[in-house]
Amino acid sequence: MGITYIITTSQVGQLLVAGTSRGVCAVKLGDSKEILEQELQYEYSSVLTLKKCVTRNSWADLLVTYLKGEIATLNLPLDIRATDFQWSVWQHLRTIPWGQTRSYQRVAQAIGRPKSVRAVAHACATNPVCLVIPCHRVIGNDGSLKGYRWGLTRKHSLLEMEQTTHRVKN
Repeated sequence: MGITYIITTSQVGQLLVAGTSRGVCAVKLGDSKEILEQELQYEYSSVLTLKKCVTRNSWADLLVTYLKGEIATLNLPLDIRATDFQWSVWQHLRTIPWGQTRSYQRVAQAIGRPKSVRAVAHACATNPVCLVIPCHRVIGNDGSLKGYRWGLTRKHSLLEMEQTTHRVKN
């Protein structure tokens, strides 16, 4: 299997987008290109080919456009592995509309597993394609921001951007 990736600058820091011939397999946010690259290499150490893309990447361009608030949904093809439970959580997260949030409890109820709040939180934390699967839209029951793999400052920025951007197109 071969993975091609690109790292570009976005409104919320460095953005890494990686994919196979079947779809996007990783979307990461960070402050350092080097650290993002190291994380990708670690996660995919068994991949035969990991190649940095030197030309523009349409998936990355689409994600940057999304972060500018110019589109509200990302219907990118995915090439990710998940348990049935993770997949049910991630599918539900993709139905949360732009600018809205849901509590971990509400997500657990929506997927028919009301006692699985902690497992929902873990599924959000292990989401390999942030933004495409908008785990940043999941918050605490009291409306507070809870953990986010890419940092609470980024989570806050993403939610604020979505709530204040009204020029969104689908």
